[in-house]
Amino acid sequence: MEKVAITNNRFLKGEGILLDLYRGGSDESTLGPNLNFSNNVVSDYNSPKGADLLQLTGVQKTKIENNSFSNCNFSASIILYKDVVRATHILKRNNFVHSGSVEKNAFVVDEGN
Repeated sequence: MEKVAITNNRFLKGEGILLDLYRGGSDESTLGPNLNFSNNVVSDYNSPKGADLLQLTGVQKTKIENNSFSNCNFSASIILYKDVVRATHILKRNNFVHSGSVEKNAFVVDEGN
């Protein structure tokens, strides 16, 4: 998939991994995936046995902004970035209340949360 957009949604009282987006390989000539996860409300949502809610492996570009996470995945992470090639990740204006951490790497630009 080249582009994935998850915007203007409410994920309430759920259980399981919310998004597991995977791109294998390291060929930079292949486009995507590009993820836009914006303007969502995630509340009382937990993944099983310490899994991350948003697992992003090998994703080339992400924009995760203007989301609200409350009472989510307190004992694990909300977002996990795993990159096999150079990537661009924008993380801005998200609200994390009583929720797990964000596991950033060198490609994440945090523009204020």
